[in-house]
Amino acid sequence: METARPADAPGFSTSRFRAEREADWIAFDTLLGRLETRGAKALSSDELLQLPILYRATLSSLSIARATMLDKALLDHLEGLAMRGYFLIYGVRETRLSRLRRFFLYDWPAAVRAVWKETLIIALIITLGALTSWSLVAHNPEWYYNFVPEEMAGGRDPRATVEFLRSTLGHGKAGGEDQGALHVFATFLFTHNSRVSIMSFALGFAFGVPTMMLEYYQGCGLAARSSFPAPARAFRPPPRQAAPRAR
Repeated sequence: METARPADAPGFSTSRFRAEREADWIAFDTLLGRLETRGAKALSSDELLQLPILYRATLSSLSIARATMLDKALLDHLEGLAMRGYFLIYGVRETRLSRLRRFFLYDWPAAVRAVWKETLIIALIITLGALTSWSLVAHNPEWYYNFVPEEMAGGRDPRATVEFLRSTLGHGKAGGEDQGALHVFATFLFTHNSRVSIMSFALGFAFGVPTMMLEYYQGCGLAARSSFPAPARAFRPPPRQAAPRAR
């Protein structure tokens, strides 16, 4: 005896499903192709309004296809069409130059504004350390050695002459001979700053107290290098000698 099919189970045909909805898929695929190749200017106002409607119709077809387990080729086609439609309609499409411009004009300033309180606190701590070391070294140059390690100073201390300081900057009589040493110091300075940045991040686990102490110490060393008179005179260009007048 043949078992009768329930009356509430409608017959479903893949061919009928495709025939009823394929026109919308083709129209949606055509609009997406023009949008991909020539941009939104290639579409009219009516076609732009049709895009979200055809996209929702494609999603509806995809939902039915998944629920009824139609053939895999049709399912893959609808998934690819829906994915293309999502990225082209709702995705952000901009050039690298516009993204770079947006980063520097909007994203980066917004990120800085989000941490303005922390930045202000660290700036005040560094300034406090700088004022402390400035006042101490200006009254007693021996304090300089408490703030700047000898390996970092490299002879640039209160006892250094102006000519020696100019030579370490690539000027003066020994400037040509000390270019290699200047490069070594630049490498050391870069490594030191990187180490300070990593330590500041790593020490933040203790409620930021070690980080604030580290930044205070950095402010002390920063101001100690410029608190005695010789460095200030070293950055001044040497006086030019007047050319002898022809008799």
